[in-house]
Amino acid sequence: MKKMFTTRSLRMVTAALLLLFSSAIMAQVGIGTLTPDASSQLDITATGKGLLVPRMNAGARGAIASPATGLLVYQTDGTTGFYAFDGSTWKLVGTPALTGFCASVSAASVSASTAFTVWSTSSPFYNTGDFDATSGEFIVPATGNYLISATIPYKTTAAVTTSQGAGVNPYFEVVRTSPSSASLLQAYLPILDVNIALVLTLRSILGNATVTIAGSVELTAGDIITLNYNANGLTVPIDMGGGLGSGIVWSVTKL
Repeated sequence: MKKMFTTRSLRMVTAALLLLFSSAIMAQVGIGTLTPDASSQLDITATGKGLLVPRMNAGARGAIASPATGLLVYQTDGTTGFYAFDGSTWKLVGTPALTGFCASVSAASVSASTAFTVWSTSSPFYNTGDFDATSGEFIVPATGNYLISATIPYKTTAAVTTSQGAGVNPYFEVVRTSPSSASLLQAYLPILDVNIALVLTLRSILGNATVTIAGSVELTAGDIITLNYNANGLTVPIDMGGGLGSGIVWSVTKL
């Protein structure tokens, strides 16, 4: 005997299916598991595969309109990594990869102002890719604060036989050469300045010493910086590196 569904029966079946579907939507979701963790709304279990979040450059990340707190993306340029929006700003998640370099110059004899070139970044020194060792130019990869340090031993190549004038004050400096020129950090070579009435007047650089430059500066992506010697009137030949094995050591690291 055939049974016919009444309109009332169809309504009851439809209501039951809708209730079942709604419960499934509201319940926890497990992908790769039938028993999602009780604390999760979505539990993904897998071996040999991972979760791939949206990947984009910094410009695209910054162009996201009204990002929700907790929004997560992976940035593919500049300081790469996972970025999460905390409700007001994007924050890099975890420890960022090292950005910068540490290089050395074993010897450089100079008698006039110059930028130091032809650096070595071989082990134990390093270069994460933004330092041109030949030209001595560091091209800033991402805007931020950078720690700059330089240790510069030197010695004169011969005895100094003449006193230097009061305006002669040689120094080392870290210079931004592009897009606009600016001296970022400086350090003088030590000067011996003696004036004993009727006995001795002498003003000269020390025969050997080590000069240190250190400081933190804010740099903008695309800035180019170099390490320079500014003779500032001194004509005495100087052996930069001082004959020491390590020579001049210069490093720049993004904080």
